[in-house]
Amino acid sequence: MWPILYSSLLLCQSLDGLSTYLPVKAHPGQITFSAPPLSQLLEEDARLGWEARFARPIEYDFTTFRDFVWHDQDQKSSIGEMSISVPGATGLFFALELENTEYPMEINLEDQQGVVLDRTTLSHENKNCLLEANGNQNVRLVIKTVRGAPRNEIRLKKVFYAYRSLLSDESDSSVLECHENVACQTDEKILQWSRGTTRILRYFEEGLAWCSGSLLNSTGTKKRPFILTAFHCIDGQKPNFDFWRFDFNYRSLDCEGKYLNRDRNSLMGAVLRSSNEASDFLLLELDREIPDSYLPYYLGWNAIQQTFSTTYSFHHPKGKPQMLSIDFDKVFPYQKSINWDNDVKTPAGNHLLVFFDQGTQETGSSGGPLLNENGELIGQLHGGLPRCKKAKAYFGWFARSLASGKDCTERLDCWLAPGIEGLRQLPGYDPNSGSDSITGKIIDPFDKGITSVPIALKDSEGNLTQIIQTREDGSFTFNSLDKGSYSVQPLFDLGDEKNGVQIEWVDGNKKASLIPILQSERKYQRAKSIVPFKVITGKDMGDNQPLKFVAITQ
Repeated sequence: MWPILYSSLLLCQSLDGLSTYLPVKAHPGQITFSAPPLSQLLEEDARLGWEARFARPIEYDFTTFRDFVWHDQDQKSSIGEMSISVPGATGLFFALELENTEYPMEINLEDQQGVVLDRTTLSHENKNCLLEANGNQNVRLVIKTVRGAPRNEIRLKKVFYAYRSLLSDESDSSVLECHENVACQTDEKILQWSRGTTRILRYFEEGLAWCSGSLLNSTGTKKRPFILTAFHCIDGQKPNFDFWRFDFNYRSLDCEGKYLNRDRNSLMGAVLRSSNEASDFLLLELDREIPDSYLPYYLGWNAIQQTFSTTYSFHHPKGKPQMLSIDFDKVFPYQKSINWDNDVKTPAGNHLLVFFDQGTQETGSSGGPLLNENGELIGQLHGGLPRCKKAKAYFGWFARSLASGKDCTERLDCWLAPGIEGLRQLPGYDPNSGSDSITGKIIDPFDKGITSVPIALKDSEGNLTQIIQTREDGSFTFNSLDKGSYSVQPLFDLGDEKNGVQIEWVDGNKKASLIPILQSERKYQRAKSIVPFKVITGKDMGDNQPLKFVAITQ
């Protein structure tokens, strides 16, 4: 039996001739739609290979003039309201966009009793949103804006009707019963790693579907929001990345599986950076930096290790709160080609084959990370055979994805380690783990900053903890550090000991001393100049005084 894709959604055909939604009652402020029978929708999905789809668009041209009722709330603000009812819906989703950013608009999605189900504010920093009302078939959309603002600046782009289960508690029979709830975990390391996983709500003109993804650490700008997911989450489709939604730390509140949806931490919009069908990876970069209040964890990665003793996978089956799968057996690269059920054949040596001892995988789990025993990413889920005993899963191997593509559109190293050739391992980064920082600057003899210099931070035992690059002005900052002893080193060739400064905290103050190796015959090339580095400070430093390095030309 060929392995199946956990999120296959082949949306190559038009909606012409498919089941439609007809308003049975429409007047300003309220619209009621009739929908095709559930059996007809499921038959349509099976016929067209859309089993991953859970919501379908309502074919209706919404306008804020005709369909909303507007009134002035006070001298400063106006309110627009519209109620939508779709009998039989398991949920409703609303895609809105702000076409002119001069006037911010507050958006509330409420039930008929006025309870807020979802909310956001659209502005020049956040122009799109995808709001959801799980388990509701009769809701009210409320828009609040500045009095006198043009009402055509806000556009209700699409409304989606959910017809598959969206429940998120133990009574949900739509997922396999053997899933392991992350909320039941007590291991602090596992809980930290789990914060590097995101639920992805995929938007297509033909419907909505789920995938999972991971937040990756990189050596360039700190906290650059790279999301790794599966290539087949877009294969054969026309995604609108502006309306893809990324939900961070979407978990149950307790081990019993209860979840309060309004606590969701979400960001909208992304840009495609790189993809490759061979190892089934897709790299996106979010349009906005992830707030530290979302408690993100930037996963480290490893492209050196060839065999793995214990592996962990975090994912969102069918969009449910985060689950965990564990394999305690050794995992090796799979040395055979794989035929997939969407007529794709991937070459040998591009996947890892896992048989889980705990948990399983399902539709929506695709793109979820596979981590080694140290919490480093080694792959992302492609597909397999979901079951409750030794679930079989294939993961695109990160070691192939990192540097096997022909250019930066097909490989990851250009984005995750720009300008650092040969880097094959990077530790994770937790912006909420500490409160101290180390700052520095690389300058030339004329006090001009040198950009894009790789800087390594190592702990007291010499273990690499972070690599970043200098900013345009030559400065760099290591944030969220616990008190301790660190060394800061400009890198020439990876693995070599170079000039640097030893940092340690003494009575709450940072002190710096020179690392013994002050000179190096290795050279760092920037543009047309070749320069070695030399440390020019070793004196005591206050908390706000940065380290200074100087680049001296020969």
